[in-house]
Amino acid sequence: MNASLLLSILPPLTLSFLLAGLWGPGPHPFRSYFLLKVCLAVGLALGISSCTYFGWLLIGGPSRMGLIVSEGTLFIAAAGLLFYTLKKRTSHGDSELFQESTPNPSDRWMLPVLFVCAIVALTTALTRFVFLSLAVPHGDIDALTIWNLRARFLARGDEQWLDSFTGLLTTRVPDYPLLLPASIARWWTYIGDEPTVIPALVAMLFTFATIGLAASALGRLRSRGQGLLAGVVLLGTPFLIRHGASQYADVPLGFFILATLVAFCLYERADGYRDGLLAMAGLMAGFSAWTKNEGLFFVPIVILARLLVVVPARGWLSYWNEMRVFAVGLLPVLLIVFFFKIHVAPGLSPILAEQGSTTMIERLADFSRYAEAGQAFLRKAARFGHPGLVVLLVYLLLVGCRKNDTDRPAIRHTAVTLGLMLAGYFMVFIVTPHGVRYQIETALDRLWIQLWPSVVFLFFLFVKTPEEAMAESAGRSKFDVRKFEVDQS
Repeated sequence: MNASLLLSILPPLTLSFLLAGLWGPGPHPFRSYFLLKVCLAVGLALGISSCTYFGWLLIGGPSRMGLIVSEGTLFIAAAGLLFYTLKKRTSHGDSELFQESTPNPSDRWMLPVLFVCAIVALTTALTRFVFLSLAVPHGDIDALTIWNLRARFLARGDEQWLDSFTGLLTTRVPDYPLLLPASIARWWTYIGDEPTVIPALVAMLFTFATIGLAASALGRLRSRGQGLLAGVVLLGTPFLIRHGASQYADVPLGFFILATLVAFCLYERADGYRDGLLAMAGLMAGFSAWTKNEGLFFVPIVILARLLVVVPARGWLSYWNEMRVFAVGLLPVLLIVFFFKIHVAPGLSPILAEQGSTTMIERLADFSRYAEAGQAFLRKAARFGHPGLVVLLVYLLLVGCRKNDTDRPAIRHTAVTLGLMLAGYFMVFIVTPHGVRYQIETALDRLWIQLWPSVVFLFFLFVKTPEEAMAESAGRSKFDVRKFEVDQS
């Protein structure tokens, strides 16, 4: 099992790391920003391998050896091409792809303290994740009846895997995309067995890659201390760890939403080769659509948010050039999603298909639904992320917002995207055929967890870093001392 497990993960992970090196930031594709590229590579590996597995199901049939040989040949050839391209680019001295503006911390004691806090939080979160996974090895109810059940249909092969998209099952989401179940089924196919540790391992990879991505990106965009603080906040969000261990698809979707926004933020700061980061953003957005139906909503939202931010500042031509490169990463995955929706699991989403006697227009005109949904959103916003939300508010009061404009376009794009996503989720509660209260009780927590890592990332992107706050405090102290000495003289 160990050899099969390594054989299943190392080729796509190596390929994804090389792709992150080619498209990602840093003057040295193999060394610079290592943690950031590893976290991106985790999501890329699971996304790419789920697409190749789905293609193999459609074309190759149930042969386990056929999967291993075909995927191995594909990944080795692609990795060789990427390695050659990276070496060629490095040999031509393509340096300073990313310009870091954050100074080294003036107080050297702060980073070790924050690092120790992060290690304690990571150890606690990992321990809790493991115990939660052991308590519910098959995952919570949706994982058991949707994601892992569908993965078993896929892994057991033959033509019967298509039965998981018919009315034979009691689940009401036959059109849910396949990134998560295909990733799990692929590993089961390589191993030749269906151990429950595989869904738990996939869930763990997505959960902690999300936290690592937010922390490492902020460590480059802002400061190391800021990145460590963001990591501690996410590690200290109980629902994030618990929901990650539930093996639902909301945490993986949250990873791809965050990865898309991080790639755009890195693009805004990059100096030199930048198009790769746009292609990376498109690929991550495509994988969000391949993860859940909410990801199909995220794709047009992030494109619209980019239009609202870029066109007023830099014009239509700049926006068009960005979207052209963004589409290079987006379209291949989006074509897979559309093929799946049209040919494998046709039909409308339950929100549209189960409207019942009361029409959507009547629900939109019912203002009581707006009041009920609004109150629920406010209550959830006040409680969600506790104690993380309390930490954010205290930190904001202590340090305040940053004053320079270095990341203003990135901050605006991230904020507009998350605002539009929240507005879209709110409207889902208005038009749902299942009743506002039922939808709130069953879905609101999961919708919040999809956006929470990106909200934390945005927060630490626009507030001051602990290094900046300490430097300002030291500067004020020196000024007060000099003023006191002048007054005394």
